[in-house]
Amino acid sequence: MILPSPPSPLTARKPAQRLVTPALAAILLLSPACRAPRDPDLERRVAEAAVPTGTEAPPAAAPAPEPAKPEPASPGNATVVPKAGEEEVRTLSDEEIQAILAAVPGQGPVLSAILHTERGDIHCTLDAEAAPQTVANFVALATAQRPWRDPDTGELMHTPLFDGLDFHRIISGYIAQTGNPGGHAGGPGWRIPREAGIPDAYDGEGIMGMVDAGDDTHGSQFFITLRPAKSLSGRYTPFGRCGDLGVVRTIADAEKKPVEGGKTPTRPVDPVRLEKVEVLRRAAE
Repeated sequence: MILPSPPSPLTARKPAQRLVTPALAAILLLSPACRAPRDPDLERRVAEAAVPTGTEAPPAAAPAPEPAKPEPASPGNATVVPKAGEEEVRTLSDEEIQAILAAVPGQGPVLSAILHTERGDIHCTLDAEAAPQTVANFVALATAQRPWRDPDTGELMHTPLFDGLDFHRIISGYIAQTGNPGGHAGGPGWRIPREAGIPDAYDGEGIMGMVDAGDDTHGSQFFITLRPAKSLSGRYTPFGRCGDLGVVRTIADAEKKPVEGGKTPTRPVDPVRLEKVEVLRRAAE
């Protein structure tokens, strides 16, 4: 989640019902579109994901829809089991963030994530100071410190979420996206709040950013950029920087399934698998 896809008006019978009609119309107009690096193909996926909960990935410049009303954040708890069929906003406490990061093996101030793929390793550095909620959530999912719910089966999982997932959405020269545990748009069973993240990150390439579907809807899907993309600033929390972009470019340049109507193809014919995400600490270079 490269990078992310109404009822009929009421008949007025009483004054009270006439007052409800414009309110319902306003809510329907606020239905969130997937906010990730946008491309034309994403619009179709957003429409398909309108009923089930989920997120799609980075697209290339899309009109910014009006933000949906943010849901109140509930107290975070790394041990809370996500309820089936629900996706609430979870804000981790400072103590929970510290506990998650303290469990990372290794010595040193630098928090690293090595993405082991079928095409080689991608070495990234996570910025827990700039994006503490996002980094702690990513680390917890990568190291099985938090249970997550399979979006397809509803089964509660106690395994590393990213292991074995595909880079399911790719755009040559732009992004490679992964982190979708479901057959459709999916996440871990909860959402986390959007953060400002690394300042001016999208002025450069090799940025790890979160996919979302509106305010405070980050979950598990993320992308890595292959070029500067300032239009992504303020929407998709940038939480890490990656080197070894040759591997990412190879993934993004893979053959894609053709689509009709002149839309941008983004689905790989033979997706590259993310075999494992290894998180560790190391000394500063």
